[in-house]
Amino acid sequence: MRVLSSTEVESLLSNFPNTRLSYEVPVHKNDPQAHTSGYKCFILPKGRRCIAWATEWNQKKVFACIDVVGGKYTSVSPAIRKFQQENGWYPGNIRIFDTCFHSSLVYGTVFSGVVFRMDTSLNPNGGGVVSLFSIHNVYWYKGEPVPPLTLSRHIQLCEKIFAEREIRQVSYTKIN
Repeated sequence: MRVLSSTEVESLLSNFPNTRLSYEVPVHKNDPQAHTSGYKCFILPKGRRCIAWATEWNQKKVFACIDVVGGKYTSVSPAIRKFQQENGWYPGNIRIFDTCFHSSLVYGTVFSGVVFRMDTSLNPNGGGVVSLFSIHNVYWYKGEPVPPLTLSRHIQLCEKIFAEREIRQVSYTKIN
């Protein structure tokens, strides 16, 4: 994993596809709307809200994890201000992760979700703390925008991505 400098951030984000994030309202157990058919809800792990973006940058296939930052900023670079105006959100730190994925995803695949840490010391095959990403939404898939999906269609798409090994679930280092 590598955190990008501000110059690298601006260079990378110049090719980011327009992605307006969806914000769902919290659901409570006594909410009558939660019991209607077709209502979509997720249980997400506690962690940082991020965007995971498969792209090509500096002639390499990379998976960039972009922190989603809330609030308003008065002193940001013109490139970041333009990004916020086009997408409706501010990018925070950007980390490049070592990942194994099919090259067709670099044509523009964007997920939103949560990066969280999990202690695997009780696992017989490993030990330590690993960073994981939980997919909440798929906004772009192989360069095509993905319309809002029902929960079952979302699960089908994620299963397809992992079953066809477009993203392989492997870990090369103890850090990631």
